Amino acid sequence: MNFSSTRNKEIKISASMAILKGLSEDGGLYVPESFPEVTVEEIKAMSQKSYVEVAYEIIGKYLSDFTKEELAGCVEKAYEEEKFSSKEIAPVTSLSDNLKVLELWHGPTCAFKDMALQILPRLLTVSAAKNKEEKTIVILVATSGDTGKAALEGFKDVPGTEIRVFYPENGVSDIQKLQMITQEGGNVAVKAVEPPKVEERIEPQEEYEEEIPLPEPPAEENEPKKPTAQSSGEVENWQEILDILKTTCPLIAGVLVDSRAFIKGEY
Repeated sequence: MNFSSTRNKEIKISASMAILKGLSEDGGLYVPESFPEVTVEEIKAMSQKSYVEVAYEIIGKYLSDFTKEELAGCVEKAYEEEKFSSKEIAPVTSLSDNLKVLELWHGPTCAFKDMALQILPRLLTVSAAKNKEEKTIVILVATSGDTGKAALEGFKDVPGTEIRVFYPENGVSDIQKLQMITQEGGNVAVKAVEPPKVEERIEPQEEYEEEIPLPEPPAEENEPKKPTAQSSGEVENWQEILDILKTTCPLIAGVLVDSRAFIKGEY
């Protein structure tokens, strides 16, 4: 399956390249050329599978240039039980006969962003290898809270990547700040940024540039240093859409299986 830009359908690239690039050169988002059909029977069958199995099945429909082994490795490492407080990863809880809740807060940072940001680094590094990208990938994140910690946790110590997170000084909660500044990992960095004054932000002639320190990959003596490639949180754009699909399918499946209308064949 190929992916095309929302601004130019003539631009077509592989799934792994879409993951690697994040945004199209024309500023558009990469979306699948078509969406695979999932039958009611397939959805019903998913209700009997684990989250890892459902994730593998759904993601596999979109990442056609990944081998089964590559995809299985990404999914299994991302959703290891020790990382989540629930063995079901994203359990569906019944509040009443007609009301169910999909719980997305069982990840390592208690944010729903964990659902995407635990698997994204794995997909990104595999995509880099498939496209022979040897540069270090630097993830630049500007956050107002949950995304920063979830991104740091997801990318910490992932080979071939570095992550730099910027947050507004006095613009996040104390808990969010502590989560970020105490992050472990040899490839992470966090910096508080003083937001510009309101009157400065509205001046169109003012241009603000901030030099962002990028890491220099280690190199052997007399060996040229590997250049550094920059990416950003925008690489997550299509991954979040994909994540919605794989997290809501178990919810839909649970509702259908429990539904009398389904049993009566009304679907």
